[in-house]
Amino acid sequence: MRSDELRLQSLANEAQLDEALTLLFRFATSPSDACYLSLLKACSRIKSLKHAKQLHQHIGDHRSHLSGLLGDYLVVTFANCGAAEDAFAVASALPFRTVYSWSAMVAAFADSEKAQEALGFLSQMRNEGIEPNHYTYVALVKACGSLSDLDMGKKLHADTCRNGYVLDHFVGNTLVSMYAKCGAVLEAENVFEALAQKDVVSWNAMLSAYVEQGEGDKALRLYQQMHADGIEPDELTFGVALQACTNLTEEEENMGVKEEEIKAICLEIGQALHADVRKRDFLWADIVIGNTLVSLYCKCGHISQAESMFVELPKRDVISWNAMLSAYVEHGQADIALRFYNKMQQEGVSPDQLTFVFALQACGIFAEGKAATIPKGLRKNRVPLTIGQAIHTDACRRGFASDVIIGNALLTMYGKCGTFKETEDLFSLLSERDTVSWNALLSVYVEQGWGERALRLYRHMQGQQVILDDLTLVYLLQACTETGNLALSMQLHFDIVALGYDKLPTVVTTLLHSYGNCASIPNGKAILDNLQEPDVVSWNALADGYAGKGNWLPSLHIHEEARLSGIQPAAVSFTSALLACCHCGRVQEGVEYYKSMGIDFEISPNVKHFGIIVDLMGRAGALKQVEEILSRMPMQADLTIWLSLLGACRTHSNVDLARRAFTQAVSLQPKHPTAYVLMANIYDDAGLEDQAIDVQMFRYRQGAWKRSCENWNENQQDFDLRYEKLPKGPLLYHILHQ
Repeated sequence: MRSDELRLQSLANEAQLDEALTLLFRFATSPSDACYLSLLKACSRIKSLKHAKQLHQHIGDHRSHLSGLLGDYLVVTFANCGAAEDAFAVASALPFRTVYSWSAMVAAFADSEKAQEALGFLSQMRNEGIEPNHYTYVALVKACGSLSDLDMGKKLHADTCRNGYVLDHFVGNTLVSMYAKCGAVLEAENVFEALAQKDVVSWNAMLSAYVEQGEGDKALRLYQQMHADGIEPDELTFGVALQACTNLTEEEENMGVKEEEIKAICLEIGQALHADVRKRDFLWADIVIGNTLVSLYCKCGHISQAESMFVELPKRDVISWNAMLSAYVEHGQADIALRFYNKMQQEGVSPDQLTFVFALQACGIFAEGKAATIPKGLRKNRVPLTIGQAIHTDACRRGFASDVIIGNALLTMYGKCGTFKETEDLFSLLSERDTVSWNALLSVYVEQGWGERALRLYRHMQGQQVILDDLTLVYLLQACTETGNLALSMQLHFDIVALGYDKLPTVVTTLLHSYGNCASIPNGKAILDNLQEPDVVSWNALADGYAGKGNWLPSLHIHEEARLSGIQPAAVSFTSALLACCHCGRVQEGVEYYKSMGIDFEISPNVKHFGIIVDLMGRAGALKQVEEILSRMPMQADLTIWLSLLGACRTHSNVDLARRAFTQAVSLQPKHPTAYVLMANIYDDAGLEDQAIDVQMFRYRQGAWKRSCENWNENQQDFDLRYEKLPKGPLLYHILHQ
């Protein structure tokens, strides 16, 4: 028997538990406690719950009761194997429990997302006359962190101060983490500074605290201090420091440093950390580091570097693939994102919730790109729709059919693909709807110009008591702008103030635009007056709102008032002001605005500004000045400018200038029909009928004859007037059938 026990203990030390338990079950009598303990330690070491349960059965069959060290260690073993309920069952059956069995139970429940029950054990321990030790406090404090229970965490901290356990660096490290998870960074800093002994775990805990609370700049400064103090970082240190860099890239501005500068700094720090990681060979040891590097390079806009990092990863999980997918989507590279999603499937990587969301977003972007080539309302966006439907099917097949986040992404995708009935049907079938779901359908209505539908949906939202967020308010204000609903704009204004969104630039700008569009000068001005520092964007929003409904003169007055208020105009301000002058016939004011751009504000006119001033002066008949402006343009004039000039030439009967403008227009876009129509009309007006026919023949040869019914009807009258002048025979037949 003695030799068998020695053999059993040897097998346990080598973690050969299958063979050890086979031998154990052959024993005719019960082995010693030492033999059981060696087997339990082996189970605990390799976390083998299956073998632990077999041992428990054997002990129960051969011992009438459990007590002492064997009972405690059986509880500890189940706890270390993650079997909290089994640990509790064994502990409950013990005639008495020690601090070790209690500590094991607290730790097991804290680790298995049963933190509230873990904290409940503290009073039970004390009722049995047992005070926690440092292991118990570590588990209890960890449970407080999981629950974000700051009050209980502070009580436990006070306990550890009274009994001296606060000096234990394991307890101290856990206190730092707990305070961080409760959002109490100052308390975490105080505990960290008070630690008599700071190891890499202590530094990592404080680093993680800063990162969890969004203080990436403090985390990087602490990392620098850690390096200066000669503390050797481990894999977790690099992972947290890189995460701090990644988080900082998402900040638009920090301490006066602009977004692009922040990204450049983060990229430089990230590359230095990457070099350290490579030097220590940590890339092969920790996939989190590799994934964070991929994400960092993506967020800094260095997609090619992210791709190189992705290829270099020794192993890739779904997080690695998602990081690249999100980058492609964020940078509008929908086709690459969809091919990447397909490759991910081919390599056997199971997509998760985020994967499907990114893939569906890519479909939406792809659909938006394709939509530009499809006449509005004619047909659905077939290719992106087919891809999106396949992704939808795959998501359902993998058990995500009722996932609300994927459901919201599907709503947006179907909306962008132009399948509005399917979008509404999907919305009605969602088992759970959150604010994002309602926003997704609202956005579809608003983007399609269906303001009344959006407002009907809002009334339904009110009945369902849906919580409004800033995006909901923006969509609803856009619907008010579309419908000219001033009363609802005013009601939403009240909601914006009540919900605390009156300081968000996007919401305020949209509200101003809505008031302008509804021609409500007093309300718009009241908002501007209440803003601490109304900027050029706010003034432009109000002016553009007026312009959107053709109220050009009030729009011009707003621009003038902004100028008198000392607001520095932007290029877009001049675009709006020049348009207003053009539509109001304020030629002199328009010229003054145009000159003021460069002289007073050092803003170089862009092609849009040139187009408007050409239109303004062309309408006024100042064609010689228009020619001078065109000759001084630093960039090539676009088609809009030449068409505008052609229109002015027709109004003022300038055939020679029209010919030059026509030549430029057809050289830019030979298949665009408008230039041919205008030039033919100019010749007709001048009595040059043969030249008009030549233009139509040239148009036919260039393949610029309009094909859609809408375009045919648009020019039917012009065509009818010249019908008799066109040549008869095959050429006429072909033109008519084109």
